[in-house]
Amino acid sequence: MELADYFVVLRRRRVQLLLPFLLIMAVSLVLAFALPPVYRSEATILVERQGIPHDVVETTVTGYVEERIQGLTERLLTWENLWTIAEKLDLYAAERLAGDKSTVVKQMREAIFVEMVDVKASDPDKARQSFLTIAFTVAFEGATPEVAKKGAAELSRLYLEENQRQRIEQTEQVTDFLDKESERLRAEITELEKKLAEFKQRNRTECLRGKPEQTCRSPPQVSKLPIHLLLGRANVPIRKPRLSRVQDNKT
Repeated sequence: MELADYFVVLRRRRVQLLLPFLLIMAVSLVLAFALPPVYRSEATILVERQGIPHDVVETTVTGYVEERIQGLTERLLTWENLWTIAEKLDLYAAERLAGDKSTVVKQMREAIFVEMVDVKASDPDKARQSFLTIAFTVAFEGATPEVAKKGAAELSRLYLEENQRQRIEQTEQVTDFLDKESERLRAEITELEKKLAEFKQRNRTECLRGKPEQTCRSPPQVSKLPIHLLLGRANVPIRKPRLSRVQDNKT
């Protein structure tokens, strides 16, 4: 077939081709003007890494950042919390007045979005690049810009408060661990000091008579005492991974 033949076919089938195109355009225009507008507001929450050196105390936080954020999401977006947010922001009034909690919670879940913010990072232990989660966004969709903004602000507040509560619990656990270690080291130091005093008392006569220096040395268990035992309890700054909201975006 030549090019002219294609034009002949298009002329003959112009009605069959134009009708679906016009129908699709009409439906698109009706939906664009008939559907209610949806506004979306986002809050970006920064993830800060642990600040306690691993050689001082082992972290009580394990697992990947994504898993911790997913755990926070599961604890926060419960049935009761979603219903409380809907009441606080006066959302879905008709469904709430009818007592239809399941519909309200379902609509709340459909309006909430949590997305990770990843960047490429080089891993020195592995000869390849990996993705590192440095933040995540919490978004809320509403019928008006004010509702979307209030929803995103309330969700980000809940995330930050829950993370703060976990940090306090973890700090208390670390503090309790350090207190126990301090008591153990203090008891060990006291016992070694007692042994040292007994050793000096037992060898005092030999030292005063000018015996060789070997006689006056400290016992091996004292001379080999690690330096951290002599320092007592260290002032360790307790700084756990925490979340901080860095910006709010409205679309």
